[in-house]
Amino acid sequence: MAALEQGRTGLAEDCARADLVVTPVPARGECQDKPVIDRFDTWRNGSYAVWLDPERISIESVRDWRGERPWVPARGPERAALSSAGTGPPAGPAP
Repeated sequence: MAALEQGRTGLAEDCARADLVVTPVPARGECQDKPVIDRFDTWRNGSYAVWLDPERISIESVRDWRGERPWVPARGPERAALSSAGTGPPAGPAP
């Protein structure tokens, strides 16, 4: 299950129940063992594509898809990439 949290009020509950949390507010450290896409992730990495399969969630950002470029600032070391790019077959067009 994925959760879209619009504010900070329900973030802890969503972290406990959802497999993926997407929020426009900063969510650093809120969900320790779950993937979270927050405002800083989209600022650093652009848009995200998310595939929800019964066995796993696949996540790929525009930055992951396009690769590192000399003119794009480096990703900060404090937050690892959420992407599962490179761990499976390349994504095709949306159905």
